[in-house]
Amino acid sequence: MVHKNKVPCMRTDTVVAKQGIVASSRACLGRFLMALAVLFATMTSDAQAGFDATGSLATARRLHVAVTLPSGQVLVAGGYSTTGSDLASAELYDPATGNWTSAGAFTRARFWHAASMLLTGKALVVGGSNNQSQTLSSAQLYDPAQNAWSAAGGLVTARNRHTATLLDSGKVLVVGGTNAAGTALSSAELYDPTTNTWAPTAGPLATARYLHTATLLATGEVLVVGGYGNSGTSISSAERYNPGTDSWTAAGTLANARVRHAATLLASGQVLVTGGQGVLSSAELYDRTANAWSPVQPMLAPRQSHSATRLPTGLVLVAGGDQGTLALNSVELYDPISNIWSDAGTLVTARENHTANLLPSGQVLVAAGAPGQTINAALDSAELYIDDASLPTVSTTLQRPIRRAREAEMRGGSQMTGVAEISHRAAQRHDGVPEANQNRRF
Repeated sequence: MVHKNKVPCMRTDTVVAKQGIVASSRACLGRFLMALAVLFATMTSDAQAGFDATGSLATARRLHVAVTLPSGQVLVAGGYSTTGSDLASAELYDPATGNWTSAGAFTRARFWHAASMLLTGKALVVGGSNNQSQTLSSAQLYDPAQNAWSAAGGLVTARNRHTATLLDSGKVLVVGGTNAAGTALSSAELYDPTTNTWAPTAGPLATARYLHTATLLATGEVLVVGGYGNSGTSISSAERYNPGTDSWTAAGTLANARVRHAATLLASGQVLVTGGQGVLSSAELYDRTANAWSPVQPMLAPRQSHSATRLPTGLVLVAGGDQGTLALNSVELYDPISNIWSDAGTLVTARENHTANLLPSGQVLVAAGAPGQTINAALDSAELYIDDASLPTVSTTLQRPIRRAREAEMRGGSQMTGVAEISHRAAQRHDGVPEANQNRRF
């Protein structure tokens, strides 16, 4: 006498024969795989794009620099520590492991310096200040192949709180800043990697400035915006440097004078300027063709000393900053097409004066900074923003187990019902039906 099998997924009418046992096993496997798929969908359906903590730096720092190397690793160098010390150390972040390792040290510690990648694959760090109240003219080169630093040619004029921008020619343009006396500079210099020397541009800026921004345009020109002037007030003017003619041209006037703002090149070739000391929530757009500024929708929160990073989707990620005292953890996204800002969650750790680097994966590394405008406060934490567009979708993840489950079910001779149907509908929701946040993190 054959007893009925009490396992729910085993049909009793097929147990009496070898073929029936095999069919029942396949049906059981099919339902198991579909149940597993539903469980996976449930676990991933609530996962959203946002920030996750990654490895911490060995040394807390603010007023540092960070550049993304050709390898996809991120070099963080110099800055100011929690103990009030100027830093000579550098660290390297590896996205593959989420860990930081030592990247040697400068010959001279510095903060308020500037950095730029070179076309050679090396990184240039230039100028800055130190704890001896010195303004530096020295520059250093980091070689990723050797994980070592070497001296580069010195600036014509020592400066801090300046900018450094890589030009299409391979030269680096350094603009403005302040000198040892604290006076704002109108001078600019060009670094030539082939000769390892600096030379002044043919003419100075129309307005001396520091704590401004400098953005490389699609035309190869450099747009310099805002900053502080010698009067101690923020500046509303902008200027444009043309490497082809080695000359400066006025680039319109912003509606709001800005310092400690952020500037981001959009896919359209326009430049989005956000926030600034004040504390401003306003944002403006520079159009190179019209050589003019126009307002866009204001941010959801006023902020200064924040970061603004263009994502592969074309959206701009604005993170952190402060509103005068404590740092912010709020994050928002700007859509240039719809001219709409949207809430993008929060940072793991509120921070200002941090760095933000786009990685080859489409993720954004936010590193170090300060928890607010408190003397000597610095952070050693880092976090990653994971953009929806850079993630596998749940539908892609579910298709393989669901397909195998359906095949096993059909080979077993029954129709897809119950838990299998739930899995199938879950996949359809993410495949064929438009839905907000369709891509999910897992």
